[in-house]
Amino acid sequence: MIAGIWESEPGSLRFESYPCDEFCYVLSGSITLQETDGEAQEFSAGDSFVICRGFRGLWQMTERTKKYYVECR
Repeated sequence: MIAGIWESEPGSLRFESYPCDEFCYVLSGSITLQETDGEAQEFSAGDSFVICRGFRGLWQMTERTKKYYVECR
């Protein structure tokens, strides 16, 4: 298990198989997760979510983003 703070400039990451289960709490900015089937969810400061191992899709940050995370590998 790993925990920490992660920051990113605007951009996107494509995943074919997310490597772990991860709890995220958005500290600032916003994150949009779009699954390969087209379903999208947006999270902003104060929101939390879990991304499951094996997630396939796009992770987008439209602005500078900072999150607290806990990963279980």
